[in-house]
Amino acid sequence: MSFFRTDLCQYGMTSLDEKELLRKPIKLLATNAVYKEELEARCDDLHSHRVIQGVETAHSAEYPKKFAEAVMRASGRASKQANQEVFMNQDDDFDELLGEMEIAPEGAMVEKGARQPIVQSSGAEDITFKGPIKAVVAGALKRLHQNLGHPPRRELVRHLRLGGASQDMIEGAEKLECKTCAHCAQPKPHRVAKPAALLDFNEAVALDIIFLDTLDTTGHLALNMVDMASTYQVVIPIPNRKSSTVAETFYRHWISWAGVPGRLVLDLDTAFQDSFWELTSDESISMRAAAGQAHWQNGIAERYGSTWKDVWQRLGKMQGIRDHEIHDAAGAVSEARNSLRNRSGFSPRQWVFGTNGKTMTNLEDDEDWSALSAITSDEKMGRKHALKIAARAAFFEVQNGAAIKKALSHRARVKPRQYQPGDLVYIYRADPSNKKTKAKWIGPATIIGAEGSNYWAARGGRCLLAAAEHLRPADHEEVSLTLRIKAAIQEVNKALDKEFADLADDPSDMEMESEGDAVVQTSAEKPTSSEMEVDRGNRRRKAEDIEKKHKTLKKQAKLLDDVPLSLRGGGQPRTFFTKHGLTGEALEKALDKELPWNMIPPGEKEKYREAELKQWKEHMDFGAVRPLSLAESKEVENKIGKERILPARFLYRDKNRARRRVDPGVACKPKARLCVGGQKDPDLGQMEMNVDAPTASRHAVLLGLLMSLSREWKVAVGDIRAAFLNGVEAPRGLYFRQPVRGIPSLVPGQIIEIVKGVFGLAASPKLWWLKLSTELLSMVIELKGEAYGVEQNEIDPCAFRLVCKRDRKVAGMIFTHVDDLLIMAEDELLAALKEKLAGKFPIDEWEQNDFEYVGCEYQIRADHVRITQTNYTQARVEKVNVPADLHDDEPASPELVQRHRSMVGALSWLAKQTRPDLQFSVAQAQRIQNHPTIGDIKQTNKVVDLAKKHKEQGVLLRKNPEEDMAVFAFHDAAWGNVHPEQVPDVHQEWEGNHALGSQLGSLVMIGDKKCLNNQPNPASMVDWRSKSSTRVCRSTFAGETMACGDALEMALFLRGLMVSFLHGGLVMENGAGKVLPLHLMTDCRSLYDHLHREGVPRPPSEKRLAIELAAIRQALSIEGRHQWAEKHGAGEIRPDRPLKPPIHWLPTDRQLADVLTKKMAATTWWQMIGEGQQARPMKAIRALCGHAQVTRFVKPRAARAVSRCHVYTLQARSWGRQRSFSSQVASLRELTGGEVIFNMLVEHGVDTVFGYSGGAVLPLIDAFHGKNIKWITSAHEQCSGHSAAAYAKSTGKFGVAIVTSGPGLTNMVTPMQDALTDGVPMVIFSGQVPTGAMGTDAFQECPATEITRSCTKWNYVCLDFNQLPWAVNEAFRIASSGRPGPCHIDLPKDIVSMKAKVPEAIFKKAAVSSADTPPMLDMTAVQKAADLINKAKRPILYVGQGASHCPEIVTKLAHKAQIPVTTTCHGMGIFDERDPLSLHMLGMHGAAYANFAIQNADCIIAVGSRFDDRTTGIVAKYAPKARAAEKEGTGGIIHVNIDKSTFGKVTCQRHPKTNEIKRVI
Repeated sequence: MSFFRTDLCQYGMTSLDEKELLRKPIKLLATNAVYKEELEARCDDLHSHRVIQGVETAHSAEYPKKFAEAVMRASGRASKQANQEVFMNQDDDFDELLGEMEIAPEGAMVEKGARQPIVQSSGAEDITFKGPIKAVVAGALKRLHQNLGHPPRRELVRHLRLGGASQDMIEGAEKLECKTCAHCAQPKPHRVAKPAALLDFNEAVALDIIFLDTLDTTGHLALNMVDMASTYQVVIPIPNRKSSTVAETFYRHWISWAGVPGRLVLDLDTAFQDSFWELTSDESISMRAAAGQAHWQNGIAERYGSTWKDVWQRLGKMQGIRDHEIHDAAGAVSEARNSLRNRSGFSPRQWVFGTNGKTMTNLEDDEDWSALSAITSDEKMGRKHALKIAARAAFFEVQNGAAIKKALSHRARVKPRQYQPGDLVYIYRADPSNKKTKAKWIGPATIIGAEGSNYWAARGGRCLLAAAEHLRPADHEEVSLTLRIKAAIQEVNKALDKEFADLADDPSDMEMESEGDAVVQTSAEKPTSSEMEVDRGNRRRKAEDIEKKHKTLKKQAKLLDDVPLSLRGGGQPRTFFTKHGLTGEALEKALDKELPWNMIPPGEKEKYREAELKQWKEHMDFGAVRPLSLAESKEVENKIGKERILPARFLYRDKNRARRRVDPGVACKPKARLCVGGQKDPDLGQMEMNVDAPTASRHAVLLGLLMSLSREWKVAVGDIRAAFLNGVEAPRGLYFRQPVRGIPSLVPGQIIEIVKGVFGLAASPKLWWLKLSTELLSMVIELKGEAYGVEQNEIDPCAFRLVCKRDRKVAGMIFTHVDDLLIMAEDELLAALKEKLAGKFPIDEWEQNDFEYVGCEYQIRADHVRITQTNYTQARVEKVNVPADLHDDEPASPELVQRHRSMVGALSWLAKQTRPDLQFSVAQAQRIQNHPTIGDIKQTNKVVDLAKKHKEQGVLLRKNPEEDMAVFAFHDAAWGNVHPEQVPDVHQEWEGNHALGSQLGSLVMIGDKKCLNNQPNPASMVDWRSKSSTRVCRSTFAGETMACGDALEMALFLRGLMVSFLHGGLVMENGAGKVLPLHLMTDCRSLYDHLHREGVPRPPSEKRLAIELAAIRQALSIEGRHQWAEKHGAGEIRPDRPLKPPIHWLPTDRQLADVLTKKMAATTWWQMIGEGQQARPMKAIRALCGHAQVTRFVKPRAARAVSRCHVYTLQARSWGRQRSFSSQVASLRELTGGEVIFNMLVEHGVDTVFGYSGGAVLPLIDAFHGKNIKWITSAHEQCSGHSAAAYAKSTGKFGVAIVTSGPGLTNMVTPMQDALTDGVPMVIFSGQVPTGAMGTDAFQECPATEITRSCTKWNYVCLDFNQLPWAVNEAFRIASSGRPGPCHIDLPKDIVSMKAKVPEAIFKKAAVSSADTPPMLDMTAVQKAADLINKAKRPILYVGQGASHCPEIVTKLAHKAQIPVTTTCHGMGIFDERDPLSLHMLGMHGAAYANFAIQNADCIIAVGSRFDDRTTGIVAKYAPKARAAEKEGTGGIIHVNIDKSTFGKVTCQRHPKTNEIKRVI
């Protein structure tokens, strides 16, 4: 290595005007002295230099042409020198070793001459010759080679010579080639030595796992670590092979003292995965893995590990190592190896540390041993000394030159053949087990691609990494034979599929309850030997019977939900109706659903008997059953047969059991349900029965509620009692026996005939649905001279509309869910509908306004509907208790797996119904629920915490006029976060555990059209979905396209369903856009540009996406035509009236579907959703430019060829009618991105900017040169940040700071956090590397927005020139709205240096939207606060920085009510401290009298403060008098703040006021 300096003025670097030279000194580090000879050139100072500053800085970044030519010359010399280097060890006698070498095998022969054409056949035709040969000789040699059993060519030649054959025969044998021999030959020899690489210490480290034996135990594991430059070796015994153990050992015993290595060379071992990968990723260590069974590719570790083990074994024979001495012995061997081996005159220890350390002495010498620990015994010290001496002796015995001799004694190595993807090959593999079987060629396999010198090959659904030496081409005969065998196997499988010899018998009888017996289990019976020994005719008849029986059982399996799993998909016989032992939470949940009789307390059993009687009475009252007399029962049993008499039992449940666990004082609420054994129904599978019973979808209910809001309908829900017993009569000659304890009022022996649907029968839900739908469709309601009929929706059969027969207007909706009815209509019509339904079905009561429906809580109000699952989340979503002694990578026990599956199921229901923020996390948990680890369960527990944290959140539907409704579909894709096991068509081993798929997310809202004009208007979520893509995604564009297609399909379906509700019938898709427009929202700019491109677009690189894009384009074209016609009416499409697809681009931080594809802060997402109000601009820039809208800036063809020019022209559209196309183009100015930002700052009234320069931000700083904004340079970025904050506090203006990338931005973290805490409005601009270099770990690159996310109100990385004005306006708006705070914009260098023509209108500051206006003032709350102040005897005003904009109002209030005032540190100056009412500052550093006043006040009015810990002290002891007065209603704590997140953080305020402080006071 050589380090030197050079001055670029010696290579002709001049200034921009080429008048003076620029010195530009640079430092160079080279590994070859040639570079130093060619490039080192120091300036002799005989000429003048210009200082590099300003515009010369960017110019000096380009190297002169002469310097580049010098680099090329040096590189050429270095390359030639490298080719001339020869690896040789002069200490070995090469002549002697070469004499011992064997002749190279036939595989090393160089091909000469033309080959004869190879005939694709078998036998003698497989034998060819490499040159011309006589036909007689060829025939004789072919026969001879075959008859001798295909001997090697060398052996054949030797035998011919010994037999006296002619010279023609011998020469012909030397030219002989045989395919059979080639197919059976072993692989070519691997490389056994290579030239030494020029490496530094710790630049490359080889790792391997070795096994050590002791006297006590064999097979101890040890981690072998070898530095490839110095061969310094460390071997550390390890307790296990876990990746976490190996990673910790490597960190403690190598990285801790040697530092982080440059790269690692290791095997494909499980010990070097998972946690070890995390370590290498965190430390940025590259890895190179050796191919499977190609041990020589990790030759350093293998060779030195083998030698180390030789010394270990010799030491074991000499000293007898025990288990407790293994670490001492390993250290002794490593010390001997590192200090005694000689390499170029130095030992590895000397290469690394420069010395061999202290030479070992004998214990007899007069040494000072006082430094030894007092607990070290003489025996132990002597043993360690003996091990060290013996290790040195063992090393000298093992040390020899066997490595070089072995390398030279190998056969000559031939360069392996190169393979291309798609080639068919065979792979040489040894048996992976320890059986002593011969290695063999396996295949054929298909080459996928190369990785270094190795190849990935696919075979049998697996992906194998093989060395080139282990591969040979597959022959045509081999491939055709494989295909024939595979076809034969498929035929055999088809024949075997027709056999049902192992078919399971009928499931056992249903459980018959008895005291103490909870479960009866049976198993499938195996055929007896006598049944197997039948003649052929009986066997065929038996097979036909079994096949018929099998088909019957398969039909039953499809018809029943509770049929054993073995009947669904075949497989091995299983045990039916077996309950697994449940414990803990799983048992409690099971008992909530069903309570066994023997677990019912004796004192409560009488109540359950009463419940039995009530249930039986319902069966009789509704005519669902008919009890038979004893005589009739006996007749039925004799004539009909037992198979039509089903078992029955009572299912018991305590409805209050969950509440009783919390409060034992709650009384039990028993329920008994009579269930028959429907799985024994003999008609299942024998006759065609329709057993489905549809229920209203969640989408239909949400859309119906939106419709009810827009039409001001009332909503009610009712429960039909004993619905199944009210079904259609359908007697089939089925009966059931009484349960074990009998039925009240019946005598033992009586059986019961089934007349209607009863609980347990598969057909019961369908019988009820037939009755319900028939009755609903036959209803006619008369009201005020109008007749209303009921019609069934064409899309959702469980949605019924109430239609006026006169004008066909939809006047109400009915939704059914089994026995629950959700109805909505106008008030009078709703009352009539309730009365009509109550006359047809037994409905005990109707609920309105607040009720539960299908597990969700509904709050119906005039302007909104809120749907939550708070109770469900609190009661049913529980974490799994994980024992503390289990590690994260351990597999979960079966009990934990079952409880985890239950937890995931509860979360899944929650995510699908009301919680989109959980959808992605639940989807990830579902994929691992069958085989989770302890770490997986802990992660799912975090999802439960998230669910409970936001348990009050849910779906919010807002009232919206029908004529203004529109459908908004958001979509997003997260590329590369789905692993192969989650993609159905990709095999995990094939892809090597790499993430190849995308998570696709779609979210559909229905809201007001005016949302697109950046005006906050109602918008309601109606559906969402998160799923992994079914195809491998090769780009983000592919993932976004698939997500767009999914979102479009979902939106079209929901739009069609909503239109059918509104108009009372189906509307064709081509016409639905006229009724309800549709808009897509994407954050993928490439997809947006592709769909907006005119003409025939260039097809994507992934051709299969072309079809999907065409379908999206066609659907959007139809939608776009409807919207164009609505906007422009009749006429032709012109440039100023363009037809564009309704897909809109929006920034990623506004993409609502983002939460469905990746983990993100749910709080942030719910804040984006807000209170059902959304504002979405058609273009992000549209909200800034008024009516002169700029769509995007397009690079012209001429500019694209000159990559350094960065000249952009305008492609403009007129979004409004106020300005024409020509007027827009006429008002354009060519500006850089930095100048655009400067003009935006001027527009926002900025007159002072603080900053510190740097390369990445120079294009922005250049825009300030000579302008009217004052630039103040600080000594450090942190100084700039604090100065900007102080400027904002003292002037009331915005504090603006500009810093460079990397360390410049990180130095701003403290000022930004300080401004966020203090509520100071600041805007920070930071430089960033060019967009093309982002993600490459470029110089001074850092994840800026990730760093500043937690210490800013808002941050944004601007990747598009078009977004600069919007980003600046958004930053100033957010920084000043609500509670002020800092905002951060990250600016890539190429964006701010880019030039474009922009309209002057773009610099008009965006008007403050209505979203920034404070909420309506609640005068009731204000009056209540005033009453409390009037009642208080000792009130006090506690004023913070939030009131700094209205000191006169605070003073006025204090004087009018004569209330003393104390201020926080940042609130000082708001109230005149010379005023008699002033108590000055309070808190830890404030006045004692102010703190005493707070403690004794009975009413604290906190204005613009946040109860900081420096002012409250111990919260439990804070303001005791105010808390006491609050309970009495004579005082308390009144908190006024614009930021509602400050409420309740420290103290509990009963009277918080969220509003602008000045208005409240």
